[in-house]
Amino acid sequence: MSTLTDNQKDFLTALKKQYRSSKLPFNRQIAKNLEYKYHNSVQHYLEALMFSGVVKKIDDFLFLDKK
Repeated sequence: MSTLTDNQKDFLTALKKQYRSSKLPFNRQIAKNLEYKYHNSVQHYLEALMFSGVVKKIDDFLFLDKK
């Protein structure tokens, strides 16, 4: 597992508070719910979290790892 930056950790904390164990919505919806100006920022954070193993992709849906 790679080390997360402070911004990535903040994003992960916000995701966990908002979505808990449900599947994650589309990037635009996450950006709206978490008050990010650009949905591309959400995409970059999600890619980093997927690389580090915190977010899993199952059947074209993204889920937070339960750990």
